[in-house]
Amino acid sequence: MGGGLIRSLGGWSQVRSAGSKGAGKGDERILGSPQFVLQVLAEAEERQRKQIRAPEKSIDEMIEQECAQRELSSQELRNGGRRPKATAARMFIAYRALAELGPSAAEAARRLGVAASTITRAVAKNENGIK
Repeated sequence: MGGGLIRSLGGWSQVRSAGSKGAGKGDERILGSPQFVLQVLAEAEERQRKQIRAPEKSIDEMIEQECAQRELSSQELRNGGRRPKATAARMFIAYRALAELGPSAAEAARRLGVAASTITRAVAKNENGIK
């Protein structure tokens, strides 16, 4: 289904006839089975819901809390240095912020003083269990 629906069914006439028979969930932006399309759409909807709701904490509050726990100044954390203590704190904050608050990687990067690619790598490492 997904983006290959028209081609896979053999053209628009087949799509129209399949539509009345309940061909399944489709979205031209997502190529995959109906179950995969539903999964991707549900994940995207959940991300949007996180971004829209008012967060209980802000990224700045997370930064202050983590810096206090690790005995690290927020200035040192935000200056983008590579000291292991600051790097570990940044990675943890980025992962938590994206999971709990739902901001974009670019927004988290601005708050933490690093590039957005650094945030996405940190989140990927954390999800893979690499410390």
